[in-house]
Amino acid sequence: MMPATLGRILIIDDDLNILHGYRRMLGRRYEVEIAEGPREGLQKALSGEQYAVIICDLHMPKVDGLSLMAKVRELSPHTIRIILTGSLDNSNALDAMNDGIIFRYLTKPCRLEVLSRCIDEGLAFHRQALLAERMRGQTLVGLALLMADLFSVQEPQLAGSAPRIHALVSQMARRLALPEAWEFEVAAALCKIGLVSLPPALKTCLSQGLELTSAQAELVAQNPQRAASFLEPLSDLAEVAQMLAAAGKPLPPVAGTCMLAAPRWLIGAQLLRLANDYEKQRAVQPNALAALQALRQAASDYYPEMLDCLVAMVTEECKCKTTLSLDKLQPGMVLAEDLLSHRGQMLIARGQTITPATLGFLGHRREFGFDLPGIASIQTQSIANRASAGAA
Repeated sequence: MMPATLGRILIIDDDLNILHGYRRMLGRRYEVEIAEGPREGLQKALSGEQYAVIICDLHMPKVDGLSLMAKVRELSPHTIRIILTGSLDNSNALDAMNDGIIFRYLTKPCRLEVLSRCIDEGLAFHRQALLAERMRGQTLVGLALLMADLFSVQEPQLAGSAPRIHALVSQMARRLALPEAWEFEVAAALCKIGLVSLPPALKTCLSQGLELTSAQAELVAQNPQRAASFLEPLSDLAEVAQMLAAAGKPLPPVAGTCMLAAPRWLIGAQLLRLANDYEKQRAVQPNALAALQALRQAASDYYPEMLDCLVAMVTEECKCKTTLSLDKLQPGMVLAEDLLSHRGQMLIARGQTITPATLGFLGHRREFGFDLPGIASIQTQSIANRASAGAA
């Protein structure tokens, strides 16, 4: 999949001659692609290519332009949508513009200067929307990571694989070029936060690896729903809450379905499920490649492109590890293996990015004479490093 550019435009019409005319007129100034009819237009809109502007004829066979634009808004809300119509009755187009389905409607025949001015306005609006969304996303991801980092330091046994799940989901979302990837990152960062509200006695059982009663196990299993409930009052995170809640329930089958046509909550829930399932297998299998093989045996449970992406990421990561003494650890490094005390107590979970907070935690333990290991296994090129680089 290609990353979005600020000027990529898709024009959809059922008349190929008209399409070629638009491409000749607009191609010198913009990056123009064409699609003949609604079926090809929808395929291109769902292909993973992210268009800044989509221009569509209103009246086409089988699928009208407004229905197509409503689908585009659902999948790519920041894409600017413009309708061209030759009809004298524009009431439907006006209603669609008032409802936010389209940005503008223009009547045919449309002069080049009018169409170009409308495209320029759309591109400017698109740039502003992307900038605002990026700033909002970075702020929310930063706050979520701060909460997750504090949770990992205070409750390393409970946080467990949370840092690793966040790194996996973040990198998969970026490799798959999913729009508004920050929502998936926030969901992954907070995927274990529901465990905060567990009774202290149950937290102790989990930390010590004790066998749980059926009632206790049920409380732990409700973590995704509790995490989602924490976010429900926050309107900006409504879809993140939906992803978290769905990840804790049986998901609809995905075999033979198109990932990019799925609702965002389902894509997010599947990302969380795949990353969590990998971490579960990683805990019981002898190595990462064996964990991947176990996932392949249940491949029908996951979108093929997600599973292929995870396999590529983990395979690359397996080739890049080194060891360092604890006094050489620096912020930004990522643990390749759990950092355990000599007595086997979990200090920092595998996959967690070293931060000033984690270094302070280790420093305090050293100052007060607590049991610390001499070395740590570090990823020289980790999924978490690549996810952080992509976010920046």
